[in-house]
Amino acid sequence: MTGQIILTATATIALGIVLGALSGHFRFMVLLLSYAVMLAAASGLSIASSYPDGPAPLPYLAGSDGERYYEEAVKLAEYGVENFQDIVVANYAGYQIYLAMWFDAFGPSLGVALFANHLLLTLSVLCLFRATELLTGSQQAALLACVAMMLTGSHVFYALLILKEPAINLAFSFLLLAAALALKQRGAAAGLLALALFIAAVVILVAMRATLLLFVLVLLGWLATLFARQRSWVLVALGGVLVLMVPLADTFSRYTFDSEFFARTVLLNTALSQALETGDVDAGGVVGRVSSAYLALPFVLRMLLFFVPTLLQMLLPFDVWSTAFIDDHFSMFFSRNANLVWLLFGAVWTLYAVVHVRRLADPLLARLVLAGATFYVIVAVIYGGAIPRYGAPALYFIYPAIGLWWRQLREDHAVRRHVQRFFRWYFGGLLALMLPYLVLNLLRAV
Repeated sequence: MTGQIILTATATIALGIVLGALSGHFRFMVLLLSYAVMLAAASGLSIASSYPDGPAPLPYLAGSDGERYYEEAVKLAEYGVENFQDIVVANYAGYQIYLAMWFDAFGPSLGVALFANHLLLTLSVLCLFRATELLTGSQQAALLACVAMMLTGSHVFYALLILKEPAINLAFSFLLLAAALALKQRGAAAGLLALALFIAAVVILVAMRATLLLFVLVLLGWLATLFARQRSWVLVALGGVLVLMVPLADTFSRYTFDSEFFARTVLLNTALSQALETGDVDAGGVVGRVSSAYLALPFVLRMLLFFVPTLLQMLLPFDVWSTAFIDDHFSMFFSRNANLVWLLFGAVWTLYAVVHVRRLADPLLARLVLAGATFYVIVAVIYGGAIPRYGAPALYFIYPAIGLWWRQLREDHAVRRHVQRFFRWYFGGLLALMLPYLVLNLLRAV
């Protein structure tokens, strides 16, 4: 186990150095290297948590979907990825195929799986940096956008549990960079690169969670008029790619993507019902009760009350004082304890960027924020706000605006006063929400 920890840590740090150097920016290289060192340390502690009783064929991953993904990837590496339809019983097969390719090359181990996720995570940071630089024209804003992403501990949590979210995050960062390249840079080369990134993103989504193609539609809806004015051929090409890729979704999934599937998922909220039934969400807790009550409402009323699940999705999990990272699995530190950083920093900046989107001078940046916010709300409505990881990738479309506002906060006195006023209202509201929750939990414990 010690050798696995050392190899994973060394490879992750080397990855940070290489990708940072490829960016051509020294400060970004230092930032990405710091992030890689943190990932390396977290991976070592997670590997130790995953084998509490010593070496074992399969790691313990806190009972998450990652345990099944890992097991299926090991089988695919042994019997061949071409047999994925016979081996994979999870909803989608793309992520297991990705892991199996790494296992086939380097042997199945948790360290290899963690490095595979770290590669996806750090690549998404690199894309975020480049996209924000194009959108804002500021390296400082790009660096701060990356800092905001790195301070979102849930991204690390998903990577440590061998979940597919790092791959989905990369797909979203590809879409972000594709939009920035297509609409901020001239020349056919930029347009072709944007198209290639779009195709790569759609392939990832189709293979790993085809329902997220809904975000692609949301994004194209917000950007259609800009594309029509500047690069109409790219818009036509993007639409064509999307139409051609949709039929492939059935190949990598156990679902049949028809009108009945979307009605069952969106209108009837069966996904949340299943999460409550299987215990993924505590039906007896505050979140379970609120989500259950929300689930019972007619769909139209759920849409009108969208802010309720959106707030739940943004603030979960509340128990930042949890000791689960000691008692259960170290990855829980980034889900629960590190969520305090999100509550005190990331969430308030996200709200500020969305609420003040009209103050953004660049219409492209504003529409990207709106696309991310729209999808974040849609996910919250569908899942009652009880499964935050499904909405997390949309944050990549809000990070660039956070980086820009954060930079202006340091340079513009008027912006600083405005931000401080907003922060005071946010913390007052957060305190008003948290106190009743704490009182209810104390009463339950007595």
